[in-house]
Amino acid sequence: MKRIHTIVMVGLLTAVMMTMAGCKKEQGKVTLGATIESSRNAKVYIDKATPCWHNGDLLRINNQTCTTSAALGSSAQITDVDANEGYRALYPSNLLANVDADITEGGNIAIELPRVQTYEFDGIDQMVKVPMGAFSTSTSLTFRNLCSLIKVVISSRMDAPFRLDSIGVDATVAFLSGEGTARIEGGENDEVTMNENAKHSVSLAFPVSEAPEISQGPRNTYVYYIIAPKFDRNDVTIRLYADNGRYATFEKRDVALLANSIATVSLTVEELEQGYVDPISMGILPGEFSVAEGRKVHFSKGNLQYSNAGQHAVAGGIAYGTWRFADHQYDYVGSDNANIGENNTGWIDLFGRATSGWNSGCVSYKPYATSYDASDYFTNDMTGTNANADWGVYNAIENGGNNPGIWRTLTKSEWNYLFRSRVDAQNKYGEAVVAGVNGVIILPDGWTMPLDRDFRSGFGTSWSQNVFSAAEWQQMEASGAVFLPAAGYRNGTNVYSVGAEGRYWSVTRDGDILSYNMSFDQTRFFSVNSTHPSEGCSVRLVTVETAK
Repeated sequence: MKRIHTIVMVGLLTAVMMTMAGCKKEQGKVTLGATIESSRNAKVYIDKATPCWHNGDLLRINNQTCTTSAALGSSAQITDVDANEGYRALYPSNLLANVDADITEGGNIAIELPRVQTYEFDGIDQMVKVPMGAFSTSTSLTFRNLCSLIKVVISSRMDAPFRLDSIGVDATVAFLSGEGTARIEGGENDEVTMNENAKHSVSLAFPVSEAPEISQGPRNTYVYYIIAPKFDRNDVTIRLYADNGRYATFEKRDVALLANSIATVSLTVEELEQGYVDPISMGILPGEFSVAEGRKVHFSKGNLQYSNAGQHAVAGGIAYGTWRFADHQYDYVGSDNANIGENNTGWIDLFGRATSGWNSGCVSYKPYATSYDASDYFTNDMTGTNANADWGVYNAIENGGNNPGIWRTLTKSEWNYLFRSRVDAQNKYGEAVVAGVNGVIILPDGWTMPLDRDFRSGFGTSWSQNVFSAAEWQQMEASGAVFLPAAGYRNGTNVYSVGAEGRYWSVTRDGDILSYNMSFDQTRFFSVNSTHPSEGCSVRLVTVETAK
């Protein structure tokens, strides 16, 4: 099922499908008809809801990424498709583990179900982008569900209403997100199967503008859907994460999610406990790291990235652009940072100093600043009354809690303490290759190696003194390890040393002009180094306080 609406859409479906049945060929291109299977016994027709296409929906068809048009309820057109003997389609296209994958031959198509799903509202109801697949040797594609749904029904007996920030689901055995494969052959057995590297958890996160207020009352029932693959009977833990660090926990026994089905769990909130955050939807990694005596932090799940597209909340208002964390710790933008500029809507991740977007009174305070002149940049410490110059303090980060003030950048002394002064510091970092990417691994305070091998600390030998596949890194990350990729650096619009060097900002200045960062290459490591404020460096944020 593509998207679930509680209002049934009707229209000239027969006429539309007759129009689409005629294949339009032009210079090796065809127009396909896309129909979502919609009989009451079909895979997509569950929970008395009607699936709908929208214009501009992205699909992968064979080796192309295509979009829908002329959408009308459960039917749409897909134009400019390369003519072929058969057409295999996956929706949405961003489920592919490799966005450029050729799925023409079918078989086991590598996909990744998101660990954090974002709630979307269309003005009527929740839009649920359930994965679908289709295969046909004709130009008419019939799409069927590849996954199922967990339906969460919430009511409250609390006197005061509360804001719901996210819903977290953890299973004892079943895999709910992460790596898997999709079978798409055009039949009833089409489905997603998770592999051994998948995750037992999944979250539904509410953007600030869509976060619901849960109130008591016999008529106040709140329904939300979470996408998941089928699983046998499992015990699951469901947590509702509310405003101000409050939460409620529910244990559900023997929950089963059959193929093409819906599992309903009903939750009644009697009270909220204090002091828990949802680390998955907040982008918080599990490891604790001492950065000063009596002070510990958690790192974000990836390097900070920015795009000029969209809008986001800032301290005291709204600003253009979108901030997010990279999907994986080893991801970086690389040479595309050369496209930096006010009109660029792509992603960048190498920033000049104090370019959070907060107007510091200096010329270069926007994330896309490229001036070479040091006097154009804010060169005081980015703390105290100047804390808004810090990217994490000033901005809401889309997949990091989506509120300002949750994150911050380390100080010079904290970087130094992390690598030089905490207990056993010299044995808790080392150069490495993770998922084919060069960088440095930092181990948490309490560390147990999850793999049957030793970790080699230090620098100066080779990137490959520690090598971990993407699957192995999942185990390292789950045990608390952090990886900082060698993402290079930028001067103006020129990008250097991608894959060979890493430079990460601190909030501390060095004299009147220069500023401190942490930097490394294959043979050298500096917990504290000094650089020009115009230099574009990476940013890896930490939580303002230790997550509980």
